[in-house]
Amino acid sequence: MDFLNNIRVGGKLTIIGVAAFLCTVVLGFVGYFSLQESQAALDKMYNRSLMSVFHVARIRYNTRYAQIQAGLMPYTIRQDRKDDRWKKFNDAMKTADEHIKAYSDLIKDDSDQARRIADVAKEFVQYKENSTKLMNMSAFDGGDERAPMNYYETEVMP
Repeated sequence: MDFLNNIRVGGKLTIIGVAAFLCTVVLGFVGYFSLQESQAALDKMYNRSLMSVFHVARIRYNTRYAQIQAGLMPYTIRQDRKDDRWKKFNDAMKTADEHIKAYSDLIKDDSDQARRIADVAKEFVQYKENSTKLMNMSAFDGGDERAPMNYYETEVMP
């Protein structure tokens, strides 16, 4: 303690200033590296969680959209509208395929999730084949075999 009593005020202020500067530098380094770790965790959360949900939602949306096109095909009479339904159906299937691939790439490090999406991709191939067959059957111009969309409202329950 005699050391602090024996130095002048300027020396004491210098020691306090240097100590405060060193504390600030140490705190800055700790903060910087903590922010780096936080950013890495945030990136991982964004890429793994939010983007996964995005891809799954887009797969589901496009699959449902393709189902709607297949379901409306029997009631479509005009050829230009049939062609439009085919285009929408094919676009939805292509987009769903792209999102399955993107999701597969995103989760390739997680073996359990990767196995599941591989199973989904196999089932999706079968779904596309069956849906395409349904679209081909529905596009048949069967004449009177096909009831109009409002058949039950106009004929069965007027």
